[in-house]
Amino acid sequence: MTLYKALKMFVAGEYEGNPIEECHTSSYNMKISISNKENLEKNIVYLFFDREEFLKMYNANNDYNDHLISAAFSNRYYSSDYGRLVFINYDDSEYNFKEGYLIREFSDENIEKFKEILFMTSKVLYKKISDDFDSNLEDACRFLYSKFARNIDYIISEYSELYDAALVIGLRKYLERRGCGIFSVFLIHEMICQRKYVTTIGNIIRLYEEYNAEDEDIVSLLKKMIISKDLQEDEDYFEDYYAYFESENFDSVEFNRVVSRKLDQIIESIEESENSEEIKKENEIYSIIDKMGYQFDRWEDFPKEKRNNKYRFKIIGFDKGKVTVLKHSVGWTYASETYKMGLEDFLNFLYHPELFD
Repeated sequence: MTLYKALKMFVAGEYEGNPIEECHTSSYNMKISISNKENLEKNIVYLFFDREEFLKMYNANNDYNDHLISAAFSNRYYSSDYGRLVFINYDDSEYNFKEGYLIREFSDENIEKFKEILFMTSKVLYKKISDDFDSNLEDACRFLYSKFARNIDYIISEYSELYDAALVIGLRKYLERRGCGIFSVFLIHEMICQRKYVTTIGNIIRLYEEYNAEDEDIVSLLKKMIISKDLQEDEDYFEDYYAYFESENFDSVEFNRVVSRKLDQIIESIEESENSEEIKKENEIYSIIDKMGYQFDRWEDFPKEKRNNKYRFKIIGFDKGKVTVLKHSVGWTYASETYKMGLEDFLNFLYHPELFD
């Protein structure tokens, strides 16, 4: 039996029980309070919704908005166990680390550990950071990522999850304010925004008839009413998502706990290493890189006197006292070759690239 038919029978005195109980698709959302047995149309009806249900009813047909609403209120789409984030991806966070942005979330204690690692691995970068922290942060981060990618990837992954979770919390707070008062035009009065409303049996029957929705459940009727009055939300909740971020929603304590553990592991690995000579060689190579204004993980041109349009190169990182470089052939083939070189070979690579053709 449809809800409309059950209500009509009830007010006509043809139905003695609770008409809503016959309509399973609407029973969750409605409750009748019988206080007027002489005029049954005037009895009160309470309407109930969870926030996710209300917002999907209020929102324009947008599958991705539905995805975000579910993420905000049910966590159905956010699960670090499955690696599925709502707003951001790992590549964004890796970029932010290399640019130095993630370091600004480090605690003072972790900043000191960050500097300690630089002191142990690159005296040049340590001095630059000590002289001007902000201006040299990108170089320092790219350098450390090139050497300790495994540990730093863990930090980046943790940041991605916690930052995304903070955005979801911000989205939830934003959505909780949407659609308040929307049903007042239909003589359905709001008791709790998105959650609880009150009207009469007679008004529900009238709305069913006005909107030719006699076969619909209560939620479908209300959505049809909203659409007819052009009251639907037509906003893209993903656009400008960064505005949902509030620092109090970011779990800085947990983030810095993970950062501290991973930085300690890096420091321990350096202290236990017996390859101080390798670190010395890497520092010598980095001094050349820094003097020439090169950076890690960026396509660079050869020195001016050897520059041509045929090749470019990218400094990937250090490994066992040598620098790893990717040489890129510019043209239709886009061919690339990888080299692992000591200081002397690296200088020959820069100033005599024809040797490597």
